[in-house]
Amino acid sequence: MPCCSAWGCSNRSEKGFKLFKFPRNPARRKIWEVRVKRKNWVASSSASLCEVHFDPSQFETKRADGIRKLKPNAVPTIFSHRRVPTRRKPPTVKKHQPS
Repeated sequence: MPCCSAWGCSNRSEKGFKLFKFPRNPARRKIWEVRVKRKNWVASSSASLCEVHFDPSQFETKRADGIRKLKPNAVPTIFSHRRVPTRRKPPTVKKHQPS
C-alpha cells in the first residue's frame, strides 16, 4: 500500500494515482529530497511521489502504449508545503461579576 512521501499528500495507488519511486542515482535522489522539503528526512528505498507533484512537461509524450512515464531527468516541482501558522491572540480574561 504505497503512498506519496510529500508532506500533506495522502494520494495512494489504491486511489488511482500513479506513484514514482525516488531515483537510484544519488545526485538526482538528493534533488528530489530537497524539493520535498521535509525536515531531517531521507528517502527510503520504498519512498515515492505521486503524479500530482510533476508538471505535465516532465512526462514522456506520445507513448504508443499509453503508459504515463517520467522523463529520465524529471524533477518534482508542484508542492503545497506547510503554511506558516499565524499567531493567535491570547484568550481574553472575563471579569467575574458578583451577583
